[in-house]
Amino acid sequence: MTPDVVLLTTSEVADLFRVDRSTIRRWVDSGQLEAITLPGDRGLKRYRRDDIEAIIRGDVAERVS
Repeated sequence: MTPDVVLLTTSEVADLFRVDRSTIRRWVDSGQLEAITLPGDRGLKRYRRDDIEAIIRGDVAERVS
């Protein structure tokens, strides 16, 4: 059995990186950060908590510059 995937909002990720939400959106648009687009017409994005925590810990090649 695999653990449940926990998704974070753009605001939550911005808080973790201590940047503005617009910076997170720029990182996604430039391909530096992976996001999941939720179904629907609003285009809301979510981010895997495990992926974000791995970047913060330095466990993966950091794509955010």
